Amino acid sequence: MLPRRSYYIPFENCDEALKCKDRNNQIRFNSLNGNWSFRYFNSLDEVELEYKDELFNNINVPSVWQMEGYDYNQYTNVKYPIPFNPPFVPKDNPCGLYIKEFNLENFCDKRDYHLNFEGVDSCFYIWINDYFVGYSQISHSISEFDITKYLSSGINVIKVLVLKWCDGTYFEDQDKFRMSGIFRDVYILERANQRINDYSIKTNVDLVKNIGYIYIDILDTKNKPDIKYYLFNDNNDMILSGNIIDDKIMLKIEDVQLWNPEDPKLYTLLMETKAEVIKEKIGVRVINIEDKVLKINSIPVKLKGVNHHDSHPKKDM
Repeated sequence: MLPRRSYYIPFENCDEALKCKDRNNQIRFNSLNGNWSFRYFNSLDEVELEYKDELFNNINVPSVWQMEGYDYNQYTNVKYPIPFNPPFVPKDNPCGLYIKEFNLENFCDKRDYHLNFEGVDSCFYIWINDYFVGYSQISHSISEFDITKYLSSGINVIKVLVLKWCDGTYFEDQDKFRMSGIFRDVYILERANQRINDYSIKTNVDLVKNIGYIYIDILDTKNKPDIKYYLFNDNNDMILSGNIIDDKIMLKIEDVQLWNPEDPKLYTLLMETKAEVIKEKIGVRVINIEDKVLKINSIPVKLKGVNHHDSHPKKDM
């Protein structure tokens, strides 16, 4: 599995980055959502990875298999959903095998292809064209795999075996219904061979002089790309541009437009390499605590907590 990184979907060029509003329409984004072949097993001991048409049904991805007629619903609060015996889980561990054929249009052997799962509960194994790719857990976090060497031109086959319980279940016990399966989007990103992999962006403000600062730190790259940057204000006017040298730069903004909850103005940053562009929306603000009071841009703020879970009135995902 690839190291965890900042979230982004790469663009083909600056024009696409400025105009495209839906990631499903981006050239480098290839969704694998939709109908998959699915087979449910009551235990890991029963699993068979071979595809036999008469034993499989269709299931929609993303979804949870409890709402598709498999297994049963289970609600827990303070108790664990399984007998407490960390790091072990029950031998009768339900599993779901997902299989899908896909064809990457305009397949290019000079590009890299990264497979992304945005949410799978609780853990899963992956095969591409019957080659084992990897394993991941942490249900509500993105898992990304480099599948370039496993792909071929034309039709490819992906298999995903999802287990209901894993040792991570002991860390994920929450006040919610326990649901299983591929419950968030699955997609393949086409990546340039020379690119940014990860970065960090931080902001600060001189409130007296009304000057904002954006600190860009390029954390990881492939093949040492030359990096250009373009910064646009809330009106989409370009106000700064240049090159990022030695993987770090500080951008200084005069008469800065500050972000706040009532008026969340955002700057748009484009980071361009030879064959790829990354876009990031940035809110410039300063947060601090004075005398036990939380302040944003020196203005006291009260927070009201929210317990959020992915949910749907019919699918409960």
